[in-house]
Amino acid sequence: MDQDGSARKLLDRIEDLRVFPPAAGRVLHVAQNPRSSLRDMEGAVGSDPVLAAKVVELANSAMYGRGHRVDDLWRAIQLLGFVATRDMSLALALSGIGQRADERWAYLWQHATWSARAARSLTPFVDRDVGRSAFLCALLHDIGRQLMAVIDPEALDAVLAAERGGHPDVMGIERRAFGIDHAALGAACLDRWSFRPELARAVARHHQPIGQLVEPSEIKRVALLQLSDSLAHAVEVTDQVVGVVAYAASEPARRVLGVSRSDLEAIAVELLTEREVGGRFAA
Repeated sequence: MDQDGSARKLLDRIEDLRVFPPAAGRVLHVAQNPRSSLRDMEGAVGSDPVLAAKVVELANSAMYGRGHRVDDLWRAIQLLGFVATRDMSLALALSGIGQRADERWAYLWQHATWSARAARSLTPFVDRDVGRSAFLCALLHDIGRQLMAVIDPEALDAVLAAERGGHPDVMGIERRAFGIDHAALGAACLDRWSFRPELARAVARHHQPIGQLVEPSEIKRVALLQLSDSLAHAVEVTDQVVGVVAYAASEPARRVLGVSRSDLEAIAVELLTEREVGGRFAA
């Protein structure tokens, strides 16, 4: 079976297991109805108070220029718009896939959030269109592994152990265990659940060499994902700025984005400061 067939089979199985968070289901239902309005989206997001609070937090993020703070969901959705609210709400709701007390979930969610924080710091190096979706794209780039943790946690353990051990073909191990790698599975997930096509393409290609890509905005989006991923891994293994810079400086995506070593140092200081103060997840 090819990767497309494997993706359909695995996503069908996940939906049969009913692990899709209820809030995500409600948001998706609204998103897929062409007659849905902002008020419909408000009702879907507002059905989960925790999700609603996170969307309001997003609207107050520096990612979205505003003259003053918003303090209620309706105003937040008006600021973000239907598509951005849909995408971020689904991404945040999908974080509930798996068991929150599970070590695998904790590791994967930690990596996703650090990648998203790093992506946020890298937005000055890309154009506005790529930058606006950077946080979301980084947050979702390993959603395929969250799904693998639901399907076969022991097989995923073997994959993660191989990755920690520096195995040269971790994606190959995934394909042998699941019939698909996490990048392709994540992209299929985003496509099925109505995320914008450019996000699914970037997730599908986030382990692909930059030199193999052609379209300029896709090159920038994938490069941002790859450098964000590298920075997240660095922050997870060292608390020294010099260590983070050394880890990320060799990433080819750094040169594609035009990020200097001094830029990396500033980003490293920002991320490590967030970690030191126990910064909560924020968009």
